[in-house]
Amino acid sequence: MQRMKKMTVGALVAAALALSACATLSMSAKTKLQPDGLSAARVSVDGDKSIEIMNSDAKPHQIYSHDCPALSSAVLEPGQSFVAFLGEGPKTCHYQDLLNPEASSFQGTVEVRPSTRSPITWYGGAHSASIH
Repeated sequence: MQRMKKMTVGALVAAALALSACATLSMSAKTKLQPDGLSAARVSVDGDKSIEIMNSDAKPHQIYSHDCPALSSAVLEPGQSFVAFLGEGPKTCHYQDLLNPEASSFQGTVEVRPSTRSPITWYGGAHSASIH
């Protein structure tokens, strides 16, 4: 009976850790535009999650990405946020502030990982597949 309790507790702890890890890995990304630059110049996000960029500065900013158009924003006034979904990864999106184009502290990258839900499901025989 004592052994059964230990096994049950161990299984519950393992399940809780696994769920915690999954929740951490699939979160959206956030960064802030601050007076001295981005709070995080390099962030990672799953392809099915969003990135939020918030203007925490007293000046306006405008995000532009030449390789990921979904990451381009209108002018963000102080306190405004911009949310983008960048699509399926893997890919790297580079961005900068158009209102501070020479300031490297306002340039960043987003590493887009494959989404946590794969678009291909394998089943049955060796050559069976379904694309969602």
